[in-house]
Amino acid sequence: MKLKNIIDSFSSFNTKECHAIWGEVSEPVQIKKLDQAGITSPDLRNQILDQLKVRPALLSHIAKEIFSLRGRCNFLEVGTAEGLQSITIAKTVVGSKVFTCDIRDVRHTSFHELTNTSFTLGDSKKLASEVTDNIDMCWIDGAHDHYSVVSDFLSILSLTDKETIWIFDDFDKRFGCWYDINVILQNFEESCILELGSTASGNPSAIALGIGFKK
Repeated sequence: MKLKNIIDSFSSFNTKECHAIWGEVSEPVQIKKLDQAGITSPDLRNQILDQLKVRPALLSHIAKEIFSLRGRCNFLEVGTAEGLQSITIAKTVVGSKVFTCDIRDVRHTSFHELTNTSFTLGDSKKLASEVTDNIDMCWIDGAHDHYSVVSDFLSILSLTDKETIWIFDDFDKRFGCWYDINVILQNFEESCILELGSTASGNPSAIALGIGFKK
């Protein structure tokens, strides 16, 4: 499984269903963030909102590619928030399993309608203690301070294998986790950084991806 090939094939992915989920779950939250950031230009607001739709659609595409190659996609997420990523994977990847955690529960109401998701109120260590499935895809979006991502990574590592795709959100020098993610990426056989535009606060949005961790 080549990470580059999966990402390159995203250009032909049908994003319609993912965008509809984003509109229901995340758009109201993101509009409030734009207001709080004082971003008032209609063109800029629309541009940012369009860019924010890319991330969950990309994750859905990666999950579908994993499912087609492995016959399953067990998705693990640290940092549920409203549940956009988990809801998107659970709804768009038939046969997937979703395991997610957060230290607070602010899940969107639509999360509770899903039957292939499991939510843990707590941190990554608690989540890992409750999961027995092998994980095919990890989305790390918990605390962004120095060492927190390392703790999340080590908590989950035993649940993964060399074909697991790891994705780290908020790869940005504003956060302490930027340094930790850089160190972790050096231990993957293949890795890349994707620039996804801007967040609703106007700051850069980037994710880091890796596959083939050298245990």
